[in-house]
Amino acid sequence: QLDGLMEHLDPLGRAVFQTARFTAGRINEVLSLTWSNIYEDCLVFPKAITKKKVRTREIPMNPKLQCEIATWKTSWPDKFGRDPDPNDFVFPVKADISKHVTRRFVDKALRSACTEAELHGSLRTAFAVRH
Repeated sequence: QLDGLMEHLDPLGRAVFQTARFTAGRINEVLSLTWSNIYEDCLVFPKAITKKKVRTREIPMNPKLQCEIATWKTSWPDKFGRDPDPNDFVFPVKADISKHVTRRFVDKALRSACTEAELHGSLRTAFAVRH
């Protein structure tokens, strides 16, 4: 169901949620990432953006996430009018790229995707993984 849900998100929403999914990052951590935090083989959550600001976390790059990030980076210039700089947010606001999208923005995107995918019930149910 989660893979099906991703098909109902725009490229920005899909990249946000896939980053959270494959890194187990908190949404605020994911939204605070800059392009300088993303490497070919890993993604780095600097301690300044982590919840308790205790330590930097380095997450190995999952191949699916690597593909999703590459796709997002390719579409970034079309959306924002230029190539991303290392200090740009990975997920900026279109009207002001010096700011990242908000939790509320991604929550609305997720709720809309759940409606389109006809997933009813709580969002927690939508993200349940079956084994």
